[in-house]
This record gives sequence, structure tokens and C-alpha cells, in this order.
Amino acid sequence: MAAGGQKSNAIPPFLSSAEIYNPSTGKWTSTGSLNAGRYNYTATLLNNGEVLIAGGVHLASTELYNPATGKFSLAANLNTGRTDHSAVLLGNGNAMVVGGYDGSGGNIGYLSSAELFH
Repeated sequence: MAAGGQKSNAIPPFLSSAEIYNPSTGKWTSTGSLNAGRYNYTATLLNNGEVLIAGGVHLASTELYNPATGKFSLAANLNTGRTDHSAVLLGNGNAMVVGGYDGSGGNIGYLSSAELFH
């Protein structure tokens, strides 16, 4: 899946379109659109087959992509808006979002906190 992004060096708004790649056919197919244009976010494949899309530039929101319906739905917001963060699926099925930058400027914007998505 490729979703969101930024055209060249354009400033926001960011892209909200999404496409799915099929390695069997070698083709990309359009799918549902993100609820918010996103750039520098994370995408984490969950155990149920959905994809958690978290944060991005100027965003604390999250979304879930359902491959059965091809649609994105809003999920619980992060406590702290993050960009340039990391995310990982834990063994218990939760996703952990770690670190990143909150956009406040200078070194004070770097985050050492983590959040869990259940």
C-alpha cells in the first residue's frame, strides 16, 4: 500500500489518495482515500489484517485501513501529535508508536514518549 505523501516540495495540504500494489499482476490499483492528507506518518499492519495509520506532519489523528472494504476509518487520536516517529506491532497485538517530533521547533520538539494502540 502507498498512501498520502507530498508532491515535490509542495507545502500542505498533503495527499490523501491511496493505492494497493498486487505483486502477482505487477499493477497498482486505487483504493479508498485517507480522511486526512498525511506525510511522514507510520503504517503498521495489525494482526487482523487492518493497517494502522498514525500521525504525520501536524497530525495527532489515526486511521484504520480495512482491506476487505478498501476504506479508511478514523480511530482514536494520539495523545501527542507526531511526525518522523516509529511504530511497531508488539507480540500481544498492540501497536506502539515511539518518539518523533511534535513540530514545536528547535530541540524542544523531539519526543521521548511512547503510546500504545489497543
